[in-house]
Amino acid sequence: MVNDGDLAATHTSAQRTIVNQVRQGILAEQLGFDYWFQTEHHFQPEGAELSPNPLLSEAAIASRTRRIRLGQAANIVSWWHPIRIAEQAAMLDVISGGRPEFGIERGYQPREKIMPVLHREFGHSPNPESMVDLDVKAPVTTGA
Repeated sequence: MVNDGDLAATHTSAQRTIVNQVRQGILAEQLGFDYWFQTEHHFQPEGAELSPNPLLSEAAIASRTRRIRLGQAANIVSWWHPIRIAEQAAMLDVISGGRPEFGIERGYQPREKIMPVLHREFGHSPNPESMVDLDVKAPVTTGA
């Protein structure tokens, strides 16, 4: 999605947003906050809600902090294979020394459900059957 700017300006803005999210997470610990939460959103023109992979961003934060808890509010499970997201959460757990607050949800915005449909319709997903509801993915993800 391209907002009112040109593609290069949009790309630069997205890069700046993601880098600033990591910097803000590090600063939150320096200021004495106990928790840092990020959401997962895709195709967001609103700016700060651009957060395609909070687990990865929080791994960067974890590498530069020692105390702050790292939460997701939440990971959108329709975008992930349940084992893959469980592995990424486990990696964050190891990198951070046990500080994640792992959260999942099914997503609520129509634009966040576009890509799973495209995966199913055009065969871009390695496993189209993995695009199932939260009640199916949640037990697999949390049990892995």
